[in-house]
Amino acid sequence: MFCENCGKEIKDNAVYCYYCGEKQNQTIDIDSKRKKRKKLWLCLGAIATMFFIGGAVAYPKVSKYVSENSSKEKQIAQYEKNLEEIKQAYANCIVSDKQNKVWEEELEAFESIEKQIKNYDQIKGKYEILEEYLEKIEEKNKQSLKKQLKELKTGKMLYSVPNDMEESKKYLLDMEKFISNKQFLDANEVGVKWKNLIASRNEKQDGLSVKVVQEDYSDFPNIRLYLDIVDENGNVVTGIPEEMFFVSEKIEGNSGFTRTTVKNASQLNEKEALNINLVLDTSGSMGFELDDAKYIMSNFINSVQFQAGDSVRLTAFESEIYVKTDFLDDEESLKEVLYSLEAGGGTRLYDALIRAVQDTNIRNGAKCVIAFTDGQDQDSVNEPEDVVDIAKFYGIPVYIVRIGDDLSNEEEANLQQIAQETGGEFYINDSFNEELGNIYSRIYRDMKQYYVVEYTTKKGDNLSANVEYEVYVSDGENGGYNMNTYQVKDVKFGNLYQNFLHAYTLDVKNYEYSEMSNYIDSNIQEGEKRTLYKQMQKQVNREFEDIDYENILSSKVTKLEKSGDIYLLYTEEEYDKVYTRTISGLEKMTTDGWFVARSSAKQAIQMLENEQELDYLTESDEITVYQVLHQTVIYQIRKASDGKWKFYKYNEAIKFREPNVYHMEINGYDL
Repeated sequence: MFCENCGKEIKDNAVYCYYCGEKQNQTIDIDSKRKKRKKLWLCLGAIATMFFIGGAVAYPKVSKYVSENSSKEKQIAQYEKNLEEIKQAYANCIVSDKQNKVWEEELEAFESIEKQIKNYDQIKGKYEILEEYLEKIEEKNKQSLKKQLKELKTGKMLYSVPNDMEESKKYLLDMEKFISNKQFLDANEVGVKWKNLIASRNEKQDGLSVKVVQEDYSDFPNIRLYLDIVDENGNVVTGIPEEMFFVSEKIEGNSGFTRTTVKNASQLNEKEALNINLVLDTSGSMGFELDDAKYIMSNFINSVQFQAGDSVRLTAFESEIYVKTDFLDDEESLKEVLYSLEAGGGTRLYDALIRAVQDTNIRNGAKCVIAFTDGQDQDSVNEPEDVVDIAKFYGIPVYIVRIGDDLSNEEEANLQQIAQETGGEFYINDSFNEELGNIYSRIYRDMKQYYVVEYTTKKGDNLSANVEYEVYVSDGENGGYNMNTYQVKDVKFGNLYQNFLHAYTLDVKNYEYSEMSNYIDSNIQEGEKRTLYKQMQKQVNREFEDIDYENILSSKVTKLEKSGDIYLLYTEEEYDKVYTRTISGLEKMTTDGWFVARSSAKQAIQMLENEQELDYLTESDEITVYQVLHQTVIYQIRKASDGKWKFYKYNEAIKFREPNVYHMEINGYDL
């Protein structure tokens, strides 16, 4: 519009002119207003159209933008939620300080970005680092614990009991479960407990004294050990259960023991039979005291547990050695023989002890020799050291009860040496009385309180093995152990040798070949010389010199060596041999036959001359000669067709030394 006064153009509907200030006329131009409204709506329409067209074009981009930002916010929230699970999983892992430092730095970086920067890409990157680091730690934990589990599963417990096996099984299942569930700290805790259990079962306790009083290899490779177990006060510990006995072996020189399976462990009074060889001195020096000795020994026999399998043999000695009974479980028969004994002759104490040890060795079960003597040895061909060597080799304790007070210091020292070094005891009694009876009862009671532990060696087929064994015993609170060694070939062939000799004495005595057939290889080739089979056939058929009887006095293995597929067994043997001749027959022996017979006859005639008896003898008088025969024998032992080791032949001719004639009788009367 224009100012009505000055004509200048001013704003529509202005009340005053901007230039001249004159008030304007307010008359409204309707057409003009209509035109303006129309123009306005056209502009608004154009604008709306532009917005619609622009919106239609921009909407997908805007929508995508909104959606992406919303998804990132949700993902960040999910990261935050998952992070708590990752933290918990990490807390179940075993980590080093260095690993934990790396973890804390990465975790701090993640939380700093999440709280301050809110940059999705950086948050995502740090989250993935934490996730990968956790996976790496978990895998390392898993492999480490699996390795630990494998080691624990194969861990040996030398002194474990049945409950330990159950506990180990539980530890195994728990560890496997925890490893599978990624509960690595829990798995490690179980592993530590399991490891401590194994360690504790490989450690020895102390407080008990464990002494091996006897080793029985007679049924090798089954071995029996007889143990004396006492506490710190010297009291016998009773009631130890079987599962608390542990035996381990190793080849000497190698590291590490291998536990064997104990087949039985108990006190003798419970299960095991006891074999006792009662050796009684019936020499002339015993005199009237022999009746008192019989009374004391009779009381001792009363205490024997025959109903439990115990057995007793009576061996009497003076100038000769008499095996008066076999091992019997008949109380009355033993007493009957005991009361029939009479005093007379000398005192072959050392020879009698060796004979008793060897006779007792063939018995299965616990065994001991109890000798009753006034202690003055006469005429023995063996010395105290020989008794000790034989008894220790067979592991048989020798108890000696000495009476009287007329022994020299040297003689008493010899008796003490034999008893103490063989694992027995030496007792002194001035005369026969009830105290002596108590000694016998105490010996029996002590033997019955021993424990027997039986197991089978795993080294039995390795003949060259020198085996070190350890027996450990625990009563739950205290423990003790003992160690020793044995050589497989020595105990295997040593016992084979003794069993063969025992069979030999039985068959020669009964003139038959039955017992020896178990130990002699009869599969021989034509023309073979010096075979045991042919030799023993002649022996039992009396094809050699006529003798009244022959008994093995002593025998020992001096060497054992391998030669190809056979073993050579070097031995020293002593035999008691008794023969009877007329005076003319005796004189004939001095020139005829082999040198042993000649030497024996010459000694006998010399003894007759010394006693001035020769001139009074007639052709019909009979002379009984008692002699000890010494021989060195080398046996060949080979594996027979039945797979068993047996004696085959003499490796070379037997070497004899001059016999020792120690006693003679004329027409049944002592010279």
